[in-house]
Amino acid sequence: DDRLMDHPYGKGAAIFQFYAGANLTTVDGINLGSLCVVDHEPRELSSLQKKMLGMLAKQVVHILEFDYSLEVMKTQFLEAKANEIKLRALFESSNACHLLVGREMDILYFNRTLANFMLDKHGQRMEIGAPILKYVGEDFMGSFTYNFHAALAGGKISFEENLLHDGQEIWWQFNFSPAYDSHGDIIGVPYTAVDISELRRSKEENH
Repeated sequence: DDRLMDHPYGKGAAIFQFYAGANLTTVDGINLGSLCVVDHEPRELSSLQKKMLGMLAKQVVHILEFDYSLEVMKTQFLEAKANEIKLRALFESSNACHLLVGREMDILYFNRTLANFMLDKHGQRMEIGAPILKYVGEDFMGSFTYNFHAALAGGKISFEENLLHDGQEIWWQFNFSPAYDSHGDIIGVPYTAVDISELRRSKEENH
């Protein structure tokens, strides 16, 4: 073949006199190279052998893409894990009460501040998977349920309200918002409660 006359492997000690190759092309159309067979003697491939060479080339691409996908997934997993740790640390160090409620009103996550508050003020120990309404007082039941469903429908709600906890009146800043998965579907409602009692008292004193 004139195209290989001056190729280094066609001269000297190597002297390949037979070459057959099949392109290694990804699903994105990127050519990575070729899967080839060589020999020191002239050869002819049968149609079946040519077909098998092509099939082997596709298999090589599948393996390469699979390995690459595993590496990407591994990298994404490690990044997600690192972000999860950072996010969890942020929530756990917050003075606000953070809660994530699933579509069926089951508890998916709560931070230490909320857990300590519920145990201290109401003697209730919070548990993942438990129904959230088990921990909501009667004076806040209607408001919580209404705003939870409003957020589940895509709304973002923020308001202030005072509630009694173990005989103590506390002013809260409440926030409800929808939580989305990677497909854009709403999977639950993040809920935040911030004690703004001192801020309210300060405003009243200044007026």
